[in-house]
Parts: sequence; C-alpha cells; structure tokens
Amino acid sequence: MHRRDKKKNAQTSWLETLINGVRNISATLYLENSGSVARDHLANERTYLAWVRTSLSTISVGVGITQLFRLDRAVEHDPELRTWGRPVGLMFIGISMVFLCFASIRYFHSQTTMTKGYFPASRGIILSTSAITFLSMVLLLVAVLFKR
Repeated sequence: MHRRDKKKNAQTSWLETLINGVRNISATLYLENSGSVARDHLANERTYLAWVRTSLSTISVGVGITQLFRLDRAVEHDPELRTWGRPVGLMFIGISMVFLCFASIRYFHSQTTMTKGYFPASRGIILSTSAITFLSMVLLLVAVLFKR
C-alpha cells in the first residue's frame, strides 16, 4: 500500500502542476482600472472590430465584382473583358486579408503600448490602407470603363 500512496502522490503532484500551469496561461490581460484604462482598451477593441467589418465588406465587394463580370451578358461577347472579373475580385479579397492583418497588428501594438502608458499614432497603417484602397478603386474604374 505504501508504494501506491507514493505513486498516487506523484500523479497528484503532476496533475496539480499541470492544472496550475494551465491556470497561469491566460489569453486575458488583467489591468488595474484606474483613470481611463478600461475605456481606452474597449475603444481599441471597437477599432479592431471596425477593421474586421471593413475586411468583410471588402470581401463582399470582391465576390460581387467576380459575379458581375461572370453574369453580365455584355461580357459574353468579349472574352478578354470576361477575364478581368476574377483578378479584380481576387485583388479585393487579397486586400481584405491585408486589412485583417493590419487590424491584428494594430490591436496588439496599441494594447502593448497602452499598458506602458503610451498611445501610438497610426500613421503608417492609415497611409498604406488609403493607398491600397485608392489604387484598387482606380483599377476598378479602369475595368468598368473598359467594360463599356
């Protein structure tokens, strides 16, 4: 019986160690709610969700463009024009994936800097997102002009 008790204690200590280790690993960041800490972090989450919403809207635009070029009867007579639909639609879907990456990077960067008492001004992501969106709109305009 003495060996079983030692074996049971060894298993219990191993199991307790595992459970304590899992409890210490958490995806949640606990901060002292002083001043505007909670408000700032909730605003950061809302900004992240707005980026996700923008990404989903951009995916919808990509799918819509692909379907527009595929179903339009005027495109059936011009096979070269029909080939524009898929690349332009895929471009918008790719842009939405870039937006989602930007959102994740921005969220965690802002969260890290806010825990240190700072707030990052997001100039690079705003400029690159605006440039990507502007170029994609120009390409879409060119595609629509060639369609007519």
